[in-house]
Amino acid sequence: MRDLVFVAFHFPPLQGSSGIQRTLSFARYLPEHGWRPHVLTVQERAYESVAASTVDLIPPGTSVHRCWALDSRRHLSLRGRHLDVLATPDRWLTWTPAGVLRGAALARSVAAAAIVSTYPIATAHLVGFGISRLTGLPWVADLRDPMLQPDFPDGWLRRRSFGFIERLIMRHAHTVVVTTPGAAAFYRDRFPDTDAKRIVVVENGYDDFGLGNNPAPAPEASKALVLLHSGMIYRKERNPDRFFTALRRVLDDPEMPRVRLVLRAPGGELPLAAIAAQHGLAETIEILPPLPYREALAEMMAADGLLVLQSKECNYQIPAKTYEYLYARKPVIGITDPRGDTGQLLAGFGVEAIAALEDASAIEAMLRRCLPRLRNADFPCPSAEAVAPLSRRARTAEFARVLDQAAADSANRA
Repeated sequence: MRDLVFVAFHFPPLQGSSGIQRTLSFARYLPEHGWRPHVLTVQERAYESVAASTVDLIPPGTSVHRCWALDSRRHLSLRGRHLDVLATPDRWLTWTPAGVLRGAALARSVAAAAIVSTYPIATAHLVGFGISRLTGLPWVADLRDPMLQPDFPDGWLRRRSFGFIERLIMRHAHTVVVTTPGAAAFYRDRFPDTDAKRIVVVENGYDDFGLGNNPAPAPEASKALVLLHSGMIYRKERNPDRFFTALRRVLDDPEMPRVRLVLRAPGGELPLAAIAAQHGLAETIEILPPLPYREALAEMMAADGLLVLQSKECNYQIPAKTYEYLYARKPVIGITDPRGDTGQLLAGFGVEAIAALEDASAIEAMLRRCLPRLRNADFPCPSAEAVAPLSRRARTAEFARVLDQAAADSANRA
């Protein structure tokens, strides 16, 4: 059993981010492949929202080490304002020195064989790099999605810092792990001098709690169809405005089935209740708070249809919930670019209801086709056998092979 320092900001008791599930699955399943993770994360006060129930998701026996950290926006602001430099590359810059020193000491104390850092908090990669430099251990950067994008992040200072971190990763990480083929192609194009073999795809997946073997029965004809979007809705990347426009047009047709749209834990970035009212959907849309992870999965399986919202600006990304939707083996409606990674994944599993988030007319036409099919239970869903390779256990086996190679190459150099 080899030891591994795993640097991850997103970790219980953090609430409201699907980002913790990838780290939790690696912590749960890596021991099956000879790796014992020691998770290096932040103190609870660094999180904006916490829930004690999420601690139950930490696999038994997982070694967790928490570093001193502040949130610049909440802890270092004066009259609601803080210096940009204190929130660059992100609001948790303060945990970088503590993380590097604590992580290096941890790596030495357990005789670690590798370091992993995981996004979407950029400072985690600064911590991973620092630990690797102090210890000489191979560093695997779990980049997940592209960092520096044409419209993200905002502000020249943050953009410069993200670009710096990307170059740091490409130069010093043994392996760069991304979650989609599009993201791998994106980075190979951006860094043509980097050995393409160093950029590896390990997709997200689902946790198999034995819930997906028996899909729920067809919807009752007398009830409204329940469409569910589970998770964050962002102002740019998942703006539902055109979807709401299309849905209102469809519901104005008396021949179309009635619909109840549930937005579970969408976050507060958009005033969704006000937007729904503007579209005349106040009585159709229900905005609900977060659920514990297993209850959220059960809710997916009880819904009549599951919604993915993803703009074409995120064509190199796949929302983690998409894999859980496929695991639920319920009808999926993809409000996403058919040419993007999310659209391609869904199409590969037989999903026909796909229309670009930016095209209200295409969404309307797609809804007119698919809602009657939902009502009649005439909608293709993948089989349990087809989605089995998408499990997080299978993904962890892929990730373990990356670690094996990093450790072997490090030992050969020594």
